[in-house]
Amino acid sequence: MADADIAELIVGGKAYSGWKDVTGIRQIDAIAGGFELELSERWDGQAVRWPIDPGDQCELRLAGETVVVGNVDSAQRQIDKQSHRVTIKGRDKTGDLVDCSAIHTPDEFSGLDALSLAKTLAQPFGISVSADIPVGAPFNPFKLQPGESSFEAIERACRMRALLPMSDGRGGMVLTRAGSGRAASAIVEGGNLLSGSAENDWSQRYSSYTVKAQSTSALAEDPDDTAGIEGSSGDRGVNRHRPLLIVAEGIADTAAARERAQWEAGVRAGRSVTVTTLVQGWRQADGALWPLNSLCPVKIPSLDINDTLLITALRFTFGAQGSRTEISMTRPDAFRLIPEIPKGKKNTGLPEGTQVITSEGQLKR
Repeated sequence: MADADIAELIVGGKAYSGWKDVTGIRQIDAIAGGFELELSERWDGQAVRWPIDPGDQCELRLAGETVVVGNVDSAQRQIDKQSHRVTIKGRDKTGDLVDCSAIHTPDEFSGLDALSLAKTLAQPFGISVSADIPVGAPFNPFKLQPGESSFEAIERACRMRALLPMSDGRGGMVLTRAGSGRAASAIVEGGNLLSGSAENDWSQRYSSYTVKAQSTSALAEDPDDTAGIEGSSGDRGVNRHRPLLIVAEGIADTAAARERAQWEAGVRAGRSVTVTTLVQGWRQADGALWPLNSLCPVKIPSLDINDTLLITALRFTFGAQGSRTEISMTRPDAFRLIPEIPKGKKNTGLPEGTQVITSEGQLKR
């Protein structure tokens, strides 16, 4: 283990290190990163109060790099005649968006784009929001749904504009798209790979996809009439008869229905492949931590893998075997997005010529 591969929890301006077991987790489909730290030391007979409590603001640094800025969720203390053990768990500030209801007066917004809407809903929690890609035109209108959380509202707005909301690892949120970065190191069998596994699950892949949808005229005359609009696509990898028919919820034309069918084929094929690898240390060759939402070359001949995959989850650990990183990956197409529009509404917030469709089968992150 390199000397810099240590975990520090900053609480009240003081850095606590010396942790015996460390777990830090970041995921592309979970808005809040989290951590669990454990300290086990001999009990010296003095009733010294442990200074970290639930609700404390904190910052987790791994190898000197900030990965979580948020709050302590829980502190567990155990003692016996020989030892004193403390376990601290916490999450990004963005965890409050997941836990708490979206309450705002008024509950309907007009003229706000996805970035402005996310900023408005995140502001009461002290959470900053940024975007590294164009976010599309304003909503007219966007209405909060009773009982939904603040993050559910933000995620719903992002789906309408084909955006991916993620924690930035510094207590804020960024609106982005999958594969926005690139890893500085490859994962190579016979090199930095300690272990790996791969699963290829075809249970949700089909040989053909047919999407039926409403046209504007059909919606006006008969909301259940979808006979006039149809688009199709196929998956050449599936060599037996496995058809899937999807009835879309919203308005579309033939091109949009075909795009949706192509999206289903690509995303389902992408999600069928999952790869999990374990490497020593937390850092890449350039000294930076392994990056989430980045494309990474993977060469593991024993698993028949020679591809560039998307890093979807990172699990940084430290224990008896030193610092390690578990890296979960899939094909980039698994997180390709297409914009949604509300049921029964025409698209009013995307560039002219963009084809959109709403359906209950939309990718759920």
